[in-house]
Amino acid sequence: MDPEQERERREIHASLEAVHGPEIARKMARYMPIVPWEQLATKDDLAALEDRVRQRLDAVDARVDARFDQVDARFDQVDARFDQVDARFDRVEARLGQFHVWFDGWADRFERLATQVDALPSRVHLEALEHRVVAAFRGELVTAVSAQTRMLILAQFGTAVTLAALVLAVLRFA
Repeated sequence: MDPEQERERREIHASLEAVHGPEIARKMARYMPIVPWEQLATKDDLAALEDRVRQRLDAVDARVDARFDQVDARFDQVDARFDQVDARFDRVEARLGQFHVWFDGWADRFERLATQVDALPSRVHLEALEHRVVAAFRGELVTAVSAQTRMLILAQFGTAVTLAALVLAVLRFA
């Protein structure tokens, strides 16, 4: 309140006190606004303000809904990527099952070989045969493990890229 308004209020209070007494003057002063009348808000002013605020809130709600729709769409994309990764893991698991069958075949071969070796009389001949079998087995094992390792590395790389995309999406929309 500026000093001029304060001075006028005091004059009005003093006049009321002189005419009606201190109790009535105090009550009247309590009901007088401390700002000029043109600065007081009316019900129409409040209704207009409420409409503007409601429109802004509706616009904010619409923007938030649109952002959530975008985030939902991104999550759907991420879910699809996870489904692809799951399918890859299923293929890897199937290939591992094939290796199990392959190793079972080798176990049968070794048993037959052991039976044949037991029938051999010479220790030197047996050691030479053992070295050839081990070399053949190592060669096939290295080939199989290399192929499997390549597949696992690709699957892990795909998983890492997918997770990185998910983290970037979350950071972007957070």
